[in-house]
Amino acid sequence: MAGTLLGWVLMHESSYFDFNDAADRLPGTTEDIEGLRHALIDRLESVLLFLFPQGRIRGGKFYVGDIDGSPGKSLVVEMEGARRGLWFDFATDMGGDVFDAWGLSRNLSVKTDFTRILEEVRQWCGVAPPISKSIKRDVRQQPVDELGPYTAIWDYQTADGTLIARVYRYDPEPGRKEFRPWDVRARMWRAPDPRPLYNQPAMASARQVVLVEGEKCAQALIEAGAGDRITVKTSTSALPIYTMGEILDDDTPVPTDLVSNRIVMHGCVTVFGGAPKVGKSDFLLAWLAHMAAGVAFLDMVPARPLKVVYIQAEVRYPYLKERMHNIVLPKEALALARRNLMVTPQLQLVLNDEGLEQLIQSISAHFAGEPPDIIAIDPIRNVFDGGGVGGENDNDAMMFFLTRRVAKLHLAVNPDAGVILVHHTKKITKRQFEEDPFQAFAGASSLRSYYSASLMLHRPDEASTVRQLIFELRNGPGLPTRCVDKVDNQWMIVNGSERLVLKEYGHRLDAERLRKLDVILQILLDESLKGNCYTANQFAEAFEGKAGLGGERTIRERLSALATQGYIKYFRNAQDYGLPSIGRSKFGYLCVEDMVVNLPQGDPDPDTGEVPTVPHRVLPTHYKCPLSGAAMPVENPEVWVYPETSNDPQESE
Repeated sequence: MAGTLLGWVLMHESSYFDFNDAADRLPGTTEDIEGLRHALIDRLESVLLFLFPQGRIRGGKFYVGDIDGSPGKSLVVEMEGARRGLWFDFATDMGGDVFDAWGLSRNLSVKTDFTRILEEVRQWCGVAPPISKSIKRDVRQQPVDELGPYTAIWDYQTADGTLIARVYRYDPEPGRKEFRPWDVRARMWRAPDPRPLYNQPAMASARQVVLVEGEKCAQALIEAGAGDRITVKTSTSALPIYTMGEILDDDTPVPTDLVSNRIVMHGCVTVFGGAPKVGKSDFLLAWLAHMAAGVAFLDMVPARPLKVVYIQAEVRYPYLKERMHNIVLPKEALALARRNLMVTPQLQLVLNDEGLEQLIQSISAHFAGEPPDIIAIDPIRNVFDGGGVGGENDNDAMMFFLTRRVAKLHLAVNPDAGVILVHHTKKITKRQFEEDPFQAFAGASSLRSYYSASLMLHRPDEASTVRQLIFELRNGPGLPTRCVDKVDNQWMIVNGSERLVLKEYGHRLDAERLRKLDVILQILLDESLKGNCYTANQFAEAFEGKAGLGGERTIRERLSALATQGYIKYFRNAQDYGLPSIGRSKFGYLCVEDMVVNLPQGDPDPDTGEVPTVPHRVLPTHYKCPLSGAAMPVENPEVWVYPETSNDPQESE
């Protein structure tokens, strides 16, 4: 595929949009357009995940189903080398560069809508629009939002005097100051990375370096006459260092946990994860609502009614509203939760520089005067920005996201708040999960070095609604794994005394004990999970001489007896489970209680070749009448009662 893509690129390079020709009739220059192109190429991974959230990075290429962002791998984008940013869709024979991808994914054409494409790219990248060639503007007329004219300006230069950055100070109101750095090379409103030192030309010949905080202090010292003899640069305050004695003599009390047992702490990060569709978002919404109400949730106790901002980028508003209506809280607690919990509808935002600024302003506006105690982001994947390094599976990209995105949001909103990040797990073997379940996190190495606590929601049995809640704490005693389930819209801990409440769960335990009465019943259940179902003849042939079952005749006789006793029933709707027709079989495919078939769904994994599967419960359509031996239709396939408990065969259904 890579060779085909390269061949297409070589043949079609001449058909790309002529940006030099367009510069004369567009609101920008060739340098401006090329600057935007480089800005997109530099952050290509983030750009592609913003345009195509369903896409995946594999082996130096980005794969997605089509230009509309459907899942799949027909459309391929080059991620490395000189061809970085070029793409081709093998299904439609379309291709182009990063501007084409941006435009077509948003139903825009580079031929007719290029002005709009440039404007969208500028906004996404945080790049200021170019100044018209026909207008000469004094630099002090630099447009900066609503802050008014700047009150001070400082230039950062290289040792040879080349301008690399400019910092503007604004005083929009008494007691409030704002700074806006301009990166000259990147042509963006941001500080260069890495941040340069101030007064570098003087540093080249300086005998001494003095560290001060802020350009204003540095410039004052220079103007006082020190600039001829020393070099001055800006610095943050010195790092705190304590002796052991100072720490032992500090009797300041340890801050109270925001959520008990060190699960959520002041100024720390907690990660809540699990496999897709395990119920993370539903669980988290109920958890946060209880924390906002000051009510315990599954033995997790808030210090008080907490102010919570839930930044969620997965559930659309109508379904979010539906879930909220299903939350069960006492009347007084609900009144607190209504005020204290603030939630975003499905957020369409990447946490890059621009997205962070927008989000910080929105949170500050909604929590005027009293910042939130908990900041929850659900999920990481939908807002992830790895700084152009890679996706969330890349440890370097994950560390960039945590230290440059999450930390910036945390410090700006409330440094004392607890942060909850929702993240997905990747596929690992059952043995690996049992040894260390938290290694299943994407970007696990960076993530685990950063968080102070983690919770994982895990479903060990796909046929059961019961989940395991697993804990990993850095600063607290170990917590036992809990079994939880949602019953009547309430999450609760499952234990032996709750069998009357959880009748379905107890019923499944009973069914498991029944299957242990005969090895055939367990084999049928295990095989169905692999996608294998059998008629009586097929089963007898396949398992002759295996698992101590004996010959074909013995197996058939045993199957007949189990069917007469009601332990085995049959289903004839093979097409509903992707199975071939039963042919001349008298009864159909064999069926046991709680039987589940894993059916393939979706495209194969590019790395492993494995096709994802989805479990489907198998219900019987017929049973063997114990009196006549005939195949009789099942009246209620949802109820499975064994003949030993009834004299009426029909009641067994």
